[in-house]
Amino acid sequence: MGVVPFNTMGLSETGSAAVKIFEYLASGTPVVATRHSDHEFIEINELGSLCNPDDPFDMAACLESYGDVMTTYNKDRFVQFALDNGTWEKSYKSLRKICRMALYGNPK
Repeated sequence: MGVVPFNTMGLSETGSAAVKIFEYLASGTPVVATRHSDHEFIEINELGSLCNPDDPFDMAACLESYGDVMTTYNKDRFVQFALDNGTWEKSYKSLRKICRMALYGNPK
């Protein structure tokens, strides 16, 4: 299980740890991370669990509850998600779209 803990201060100063999350997924490892808008895809795609920042008891509960399913998860599904969504090419295209929208008002 990959663990990506942040407190609120860390999230506001450094942002998300999406690269680390995708490294875990690419190795077929489910993730327990701090709840953050950049991490919502983890729960949406059932790739792990999110816990509340600044709440060590919630982190412990997430780790404990997710540990029960560690033996039944589908490693290939995690790897495929990372390959489909976590590449540098995908990040580049997303950033290019944002820049074009900011500069030209057109994402293409």
